[in-house]
Amino acid sequence: QAITPPSPMTSAQFFNSLKSAKVPLEIIDQLALVNVDFRGFNDLIYQGQTIVHKDLAHSIKRLFERISEGTDFPVTGVFPSIRFNWKASRYNVCEAFDWRFVENTKEISDHAFGAAIDINRLLNPWVRKGKLNTPNRPYNPRKRGALHANSKVVRIFKEEGWKWGGDWKISKDRMHFYRPEIPHKYYGKIEAKE
Repeated sequence: QAITPPSPMTSAQFFNSLKSAKVPLEIIDQLALVNVDFRGFNDLIYQGQTIVHKDLAHSIKRLFERISEGTDFPVTGVFPSIRFNWKASRYNVCEAFDWRFVENTKEISDHAFGAAIDINRLLNPWVRKGKLNTPNRPYNPRKRGALHANSKVVRIFKEEGWKWGGDWKISKDRMHFYRPEIPHKYYGKIEAKE
């Protein structure tokens, strides 16, 4: 389902929205608001925005350029989670920064450091212990916008130095791409075994 793109955020809106969400200033100072192009399901190119750690700003821009120019892979939208009142998980969007814990744990998510992005969340559900995290959203690798081991998008992310949750052993988080060296370098977070 298409999502009407919100108007682009300004730098001031970006800062104020994170501050009002009580994101610590030391985290905000490490984040960048990045404009990216993406292909919609109607094959038109749109401009979106995402929030990532500043060390990943060039990488995420280059990733979306490569995906929109070199593949026919579609996404519903690329908008900061704050545009959805921090409830982006309800939509089939690409979400990077999100100030939260890993679901059902006390571990701070890589998303909370701007070091992870989820692509087409609803088409690529997280499977834990053989069960879908969202049972009403079955995974179909043949569906347009789905990610799988032979997907060009997965290959492009890996070529750019990102890891893929679809490679995990214990669970399969096919929507999820991440750079664990960023939270480790800046915050001492050790990558969890998956």
